[in-house]
Amino acid sequence: MELNRSVIMTRTIQDFLVLFTREIEYGVEPDLQEMYELALTTIEETAEGITAIMDKYSPGDVLDLDPEEMIHQPFEEAARKGKDHDSIIAKTTKDIREWIRLCSLLCMNELAEMTDDGTTILQRHADPDGVTMSLPVDLVDEIENERCIEHGIRTMLEIITLPVCHITFGADAIAGLDLEEIDNLVAYLDPDIDTYNTFRENYATKQIILGAILDCVSDHGTATAMEILEKISKNPICATEFGAEITIATDLEYVKEALSDMQKAKLIKRTGAAFKIV
Repeated sequence: MELNRSVIMTRTIQDFLVLFTREIEYGVEPDLQEMYELALTTIEETAEGITAIMDKYSPGDVLDLDPEEMIHQPFEEAARKGKDHDSIIAKTTKDIREWIRLCSLLCMNELAEMTDDGTTILQRHADPDGVTMSLPVDLVDEIENERCIEHGIRTMLEIITLPVCHITFGADAIAGLDLEEIDNLVAYLDPDIDTYNTFRENYATKQIILGAILDCVSDHGTATAMEILEKISKNPICATEFGAEITIATDLEYVKEALSDMQKAKLIKRTGAAFKIV
């Protein structure tokens, strides 16, 4: 987990509606007016979404997405009318995210409660105008502080924990997968480009070294860590990834670590002080 810090402002839907409506009425620059109008749209859509939930569900009901309504029907309609499925996927994704946002908002206002098994249950009905929501504090940078105070707008430092996914590739994966397969594996995780490019470079380098170690053990039948180090340090390797022959400059500790990893992955096995291919 890692901490995510953001500065937000909180107040009821009604207070936000009045604030941004009045700011537009006072007269603001075109850029600010556009920003405030977008904020009003977000606030109004939030109120409409809460109203729809209150109309559809009774206290005690489980707030759950209807797969038939959310997914099956749109795709069936798209198939009948010959529409592009990409637009349906984009809309469905947006609708699901909005549903999650609204359920979280209801839980924050104690209008709904999430159980230990992840089920969200509506606790009670309420007027959407009185529901407290949050917006980025940047929206009020140009608004006089007295007006924010007048409407009860509070600024808060919100600190939440977010899960972080770390993927570890052992020797068996490095020896058995090429970079294209790795690209396909991690594509759905939407990784940071710079971080992933660094990973790919390290992966390609380790793959070359592990391949050289395996070739050395295979050529000799058995080989010790020192024998492997001497061979791969003296013999250039044709590395198409780098477009030239390279000589690996490494140390005994790294070779031993690589051998240990490959032994755990059951690519090689130990015979006394030497190693052999399984």
